[in-house]
Parts: sequence; C-alpha cells; structure tokens
Amino acid sequence: MESTITKRQNKKKKCLLELLVKTPIIQFACDKSGVSRATYYRWRKDSKKFAKISDQALKEGNLLINDMSEAQLLSLIKEKNLTAIIFWLKHHHSAYTQKIEFSTLNRETISDEDINRLTNFLSDKNTFKYGQELLTSYVVKGFITEKLAHLILKMVTSQLKIEDVMTRKEEANIMSEVMIRNLEKKQKDKFNHGLK
Repeated sequence: MESTITKRQNKKKKCLLELLVKTPIIQFACDKSGVSRATYYRWRKDSKKFAKISDQALKEGNLLINDMSEAQLLSLIKEKNLTAIIFWLKHHHSAYTQKIEFSTLNRETISDEDINRLTNFLSDKNTFKYGQELLTSYVVKGFITEKLAHLILKMVTSQLKIEDVMTRKEEANIMSEVMIRNLEKKQKDKFNHGLK
C-alpha cells in the first residue's frame, strides 16, 4: 500500500508532467506545480523512468509551442505582414535562403518603420497604388531584388479579396515598369561612372 507521501509525490509528478506538455519550461512547470527545481532534477536522477517521461513531455510541449507559433506566423502572413512573409520565405523557400537582403552596396537599409509602412500601403485598396510605387522605389534604390518585389506583389495580391485592385495585365505592367526603372538606373550609374 502506497504511503501518503508517495501518493502526494506521484500527484505532484503527474501535475508537473502535464504542465511540461502545455508549457515546456521547467521553471514555470515547477513553480505552478509547487515543486522545486532541485526536487525535479533529483526525481530525474533517481528514476530513469521519470526522466524518460519528463523528456517526452518536454518534447511534446516543444512541438505544441512550435505548432502554435507557426499558426500565429501564418495568421500574420494572411494579414499581409511583410516581416512575417520575409521570415517564412527565408526559412521555408530554398530560392530565398540567404538571397533576400534589405541593403544596398553602401549598406543603407530599410527600417522596420519603412517595412510596416509598405505593408500598410499594400494591404489597403485605397493606398495600394502608392505601396506599389514605394516597392518599385526600393527595387530601383537596390534595397530589394526584383524577384523579391515580384513575390511580395504576388503574395499580397493573392491575399487581397478586392476585385478592382489589380488585374494580371496591371501586374505585368507594374513589373515591366520596375525592370525599366532598374535598367535606367543601371545605365545612368554606368554613364556617371564613365564620366569620372
């Protein structure tokens, strides 16, 4: 027959393990279950079974947090959050790994404020055209690549449920304009370099 102390200890172990599955942070689970960290680590040391179950609980908890984080990230992408879009592409699309840079040769960068402003403009049908012009200027200035600008426009327009925002022909015209402006800038830079 189990002693009262053993029953209470097993109850605390069970509570701690359940908390680890929900929040895989040892200190948090110990605090919530009323178990000290020293006791938790002593239980692990004294019982290989508890250590194994504890490791499994931490693993399940980490998977749960990963799933929740990805769900939040996808929600932000659906809300046209440019930072979330870039993060996803950098970590899930091989064509954009280590190739997406928000800097020019002279190391000027786009601020977080500029990214948020661009996102806001592109996600509102009343300011969408201005957002396109701003995106084009980032390509011309060399802040982002044409490929990234293309992708951003495709993602934003595929998310917009507004029929009058842009037709496929307008999208092609905009990207042609981006490429022409970029080419003109390169020719101008080449010409100016030749004068020096």
